[in-house]
Amino acid sequence: MRRHDQYQRARFRPGDPRGHYESFFLRANHPTHALAFWIRYTVFSPKEQPGKAIGELWAVIANGETGRHVAVKKEMPLSQCQFDREKLAVRIGDATLDSTQLRGAAAGAGHRVGWSLSYKTATHRCCSCPSGSMRWFSQGQEPGEPADGEIQRRDPA
Repeated sequence: MRRHDQYQRARFRPGDPRGHYESFFLRANHPTHALAFWIRYTVFSPKEQPGKAIGELWAVIANGETGRHVAVKKEMPLSQCQFDREKLAVRIGDATLDSTQLRGAAAGAGHRVGWSLSYKTATHRCCSCPSGSMRWFSQGQEPGEPADGEIQRRDPA
């Protein structure tokens, strides 16, 4: 196991009756505007009830400029999830997260948030786009250069 992997791998042990909560997430704040997102992949296993363990997928988009914020959550049975104990590799339903990218979508209360982001370094920044989505830039990129990903939000009609 690479040293980097030992810090990012899942600690979750299916069937462990002690209970467990573990999250893997990516968040970003725009450097000059009140815009942010937070995407979280979580495993929750209740104490003494490991058969009720679930995967949770959360997405939050905050727009401090308009005051419009969206938060959605999707729960999946553990049978539709994977939490790798050797390296950073998480899957909740069709949503994935690994050491170079995260992709997925979640919906609730008439909102849908989808994302497809890739990264090369540990530090990133985010910039807004005219479409109302946010585009993701690796450290060193400037606005207007090709983006590494996109987050889309759909609101109720």
